[in-house]
Amino acid sequence: MKTIAGPLAACMLVLGCSTSTPKPGPMPDTQSGKPKRAAQGWVGAHRDWMSDKELAAILSQAEYRQVRELLASPQCVEPAPRSAGKGASASGAFLASASRDVIDMTAARSGSASAPAQREGLDASSVDVGFSAAGFRGIRCVVFARYAVGDAPSRPGLLAVLGIEQRFDEGKFTDYFRFRPLYVRAGNTIARTAGADPKITVSFALVARQLVVSSAGAATFAELGAATVSVPRVAVAGDAAACGATPCFGMSAPIPVPVARGTVVLAIGVSEAGDTGADIDQSAAEQAAVRAALGPAMPVLPGRKPVK
Repeated sequence: MKTIAGPLAACMLVLGCSTSTPKPGPMPDTQSGKPKRAAQGWVGAHRDWMSDKELAAILSQAEYRQVRELLASPQCVEPAPRSAGKGASASGAFLASASRDVIDMTAARSGSASAPAQREGLDASSVDVGFSAAGFRGIRCVVFARYAVGDAPSRPGLLAVLGIEQRFDEGKFTDYFRFRPLYVRAGNTIARTAGADPKITVSFALVARQLVVSSAGAATFAELGAATVSVPRVAVAGDAAACGATPCFGMSAPIPVPVARGTVVLAIGVSEAGDTGADIDQSAAEQAAVRAALGPAMPVLPGRKPVK
């Protein structure tokens, strides 16, 4: 019988070493750092959300049953006012949508949209939805979808519903509106994350603008206001949605309500900040959401403490 000599024998006799092949480390998270492709938004008043073909395709998926029920509930469907009359009610009813293609600069530099991208831990996307100010008081919810490269049209990588609040407790309308997240689900993320259980902080920004005409007859969009709110620790590729069964309690700062006439544009900016092992700077994430909605000329918002 052959004998084992040298370092290998010493290792086996003294340390009990094994000659088996080491187990591979954890697989990298394939749902993080995805190249972004497009964003889409919907704003509705006195209308069935299923009347939009593209949104209906999303809501028909089994995993979005909760969203379908939420959008059909009184929380997101404001009944048309009876006192307004048939003609006034019809003119104030709408379901407006818009989409925006997002060029992923990291993927573009690699020469292929499907090439692996070494992305940063913070990225954002946005879309502008325009509609008439006549139906603004009927808005109860806003829907936002973000698509990464490879996402099917009916399965966006990120889907969120924002609730619009513009009434006092006694039912009277305010001269401002605020918003809060009602539903957030991330099938993937455009931000880089770390760890076997990836999570992101999702920050939302709404910027309201309205078309105004000066005394000289020049038309321009005037900014009414901007506000942000964040949802921390949203699981990536998880079955459950943040703000789903357990509602989010974050409420935005107030934004002035548009006047009765003139086209209104709601710019929706959404940033995704990945958990990379350090505290997430919530202020930076919210600034990124506003920057996505407005561009470089953005207001300075109050700082926030990092999210633990």
